[in-house]
Amino acid sequence: MFIFTITPEDGEPFDVKADSRDVLQWEKRNKGASLKRLLEHLAMEDLYKVAYIACKRLKKFSGDPEEFEASYTLDFEVEDGYDDPSQRGR
Repeated sequence: MFIFTITPEDGEPFDVKADSRDVLQWEKRNKGASLKRLLEHLAMEDLYKVAYIACKRLKKFSGDPEEFEASYTLDFEVEDGYDDPSQRGR
């Protein structure tokens, strides 16, 4: 779904792929959150949350969300070929 390039303040960048499991966890933790809203209204706060969840799942980061936001920069792209169901039939 999302491919993040994450750069630690004092280290080398690494890539993390956030998939449907990570987006699901983000939706569950944030009232009113949905994949459609995320794609239509990209907000860095939400992208950091999804990237954090993916990094935790993949054991690439062990701290809390505040540490993650303070110590890592984030670049992202929506995965090529991702079929956004909200765009079907347009």
